[in-house]
Amino acid sequence: MWKKVLAIGLLLGLGAGLVWWFWPDEILPPSDEAIVAEPRNPPLVEPDASDIAIALTSNNIWINFTASKQVLGRVLTVGGGWNLALGDPPGEITGTMILDDRRRIRQVRMQIALDTLWSEHPTLTRALKERGFFDTENNNLATFTSSEVRAVKPNPAALFDATHLLVGDFQLNGVTKSIAIPARIGDDGGEVRLESRFQFERGVFNVRYTNPFSIVPMTDEDIGESVAISVVIDSAGLLSDEKVELIKGGPMRAKDDLKATPAQFTDTIRSSQIDFDMVLVPGDPQRGIKPFYIGKHEVTWDQVMPWVDGKDLPDDHLRSIATALGLRPSKPYPTADHGFGMYDMPLLGVQRRVGEFYCKWLSRQTGHAYRLPTEAEWEHALRMGGMDPDKPLTEEQADKHAVYGENSYNDDLGVHSTLEIGSKEPNALGVYDMAGNVCEWVTGTGADMVARGGHYDKESWEGGGLLAAQGCGRHVEDETWNSGDPQDPKSIWWYVDAKWVGFRVVCEP
Repeated sequence: MWKKVLAIGLLLGLGAGLVWWFWPDEILPPSDEAIVAEPRNPPLVEPDASDIAIALTSNNIWINFTASKQVLGRVLTVGGGWNLALGDPPGEITGTMILDDRRRIRQVRMQIALDTLWSEHPTLTRALKERGFFDTENNNLATFTSSEVRAVKPNPAALFDATHLLVGDFQLNGVTKSIAIPARIGDDGGEVRLESRFQFERGVFNVRYTNPFSIVPMTDEDIGESVAISVVIDSAGLLSDEKVELIKGGPMRAKDDLKATPAQFTDTIRSSQIDFDMVLVPGDPQRGIKPFYIGKHEVTWDQVMPWVDGKDLPDDHLRSIATALGLRPSKPYPTADHGFGMYDMPLLGVQRRVGEFYCKWLSRQTGHAYRLPTEAEWEHALRMGGMDPDKPLTEEQADKHAVYGENSYNDDLGVHSTLEIGSKEPNALGVYDMAGNVCEWVTGTGADMVARGGHYDKESWEGGGLLAAQGCGRHVEDETWNSGDPQDPKSIWWYVDAKWVGFRVVCEP
């Protein structure tokens, strides 16, 4: 019998390996190659009295890059850029676009502070800024000054539907070259918009991986030679101050007066008119914990999806920009709720980034400074509710207060699943589900990404039973939490495998 099991295991492993090695490598989205030549040293254009000079900033310029690297024989694409993507702070871009009296572009010039870039992952950001690639210490400014804007005929063989060729001197890492890139320039409603997508060989500009101390041995040859660039300039402001306010949650709502510090209060999300309840947790001076409010329930799909879908934004264009710039989550893979349902159900399968960004948006919607709880605050709230974070629940406690492996089986779905919030009894504070349903993101955990509490999914707990309802459940993120995500790169918002992770919010009185 064991020989058959071993044989089947070997076949499955061989099959998985063949899929890994022979699955097509999509190195980069196809783009037209930029033409690189010796610099032209174009003079700066001084605007005439009839010209229009438009200031360029991270509000109206969007610059993204995509590169690729080899990991265990596979090609992974990674991206980043300079814009309002993360907003803390935005990418630092300054410059000028000069239009003549017929609204034709005379010159585009800009400079980019390389050390203000963002990327899809903090490790990638550090590598780009500190371990080679961009020489931020000696040559932190990249500059571009156009020398010519030339109309071109449509080219059926081109990958980008360009209307013009934008030629100018580009300086990066101390190297200056003339670069000609395809551009699509349009005048929509009196506002000029320029878009471009192209590739160039990074080695020309000394963009080389030079870190000799990498934990994973890697040479420059492991990284794709070409870099794909996407540029959008909008004279009206790709993201005007008003649009930025909308994406971040609208103008900060006036804070309600909570000086009386009630035992609980109800808050309202302005754009969706959805209410949620907060419960006061007394402080603990000995542990250095001040009083705070904690969500009576875990955050639900009803509360979060209007933010994810951009229902508070006025049009699809702004929604797509918010997603592209990393200010709102992308669509999850696969179905977000995994078939468990959304109405009054806890949000699940989310990375901590979702909780952090949602709290920023929620703060603007309500006027209260919402955030994720620290681990110390979470444990304190559990104690105040009558449970010990260092001991498993008794069987009686688990059946009374927790949605866990022994009571979460869904006959209709044939799997363990979450239950509606409030299905079990609250703890002594009046807070529900801290010991089960979904575990909850906390902060203040150093380099580790940690979720606390029990959850519904018996299959993911060794031993199951009451272990799945223990108050001290502490889960540290690792690569298995999203190993099943087939996307390349994997999502930075959602988990495919760790579908039992959610969060609840806290705020100060």
